[in-house]
Amino acid sequence: KAIGESGENPDYENLGKYIIENMKDDGDGTYSGGTIWDPESDKVFKSKMELKGDELDVDGCISFFCKGQHWKRVAS
Repeated sequence: KAIGESGENPDYENLGKYIIENMKDDGDGTYSGGTIWDPESDKVFKSKMELKGDELDVDGCISFFCKGQHWKRVAS
């Protein structure tokens, strides 16, 4: 199907679903206490994040094992 001018695919099955929930601002550019949903595995993990300029370091954790990604801010 056609993708709109905004790059949004209105038929994407996960459109509108929350990826990150219940994050608490720790006050120093870090966030904790929330969860992150991985649409590929359809699993929810404990999460922590750190904002560094235009990048957000996002970690999803099970017990002591964490896997992370670096997300870049999109120009508005």
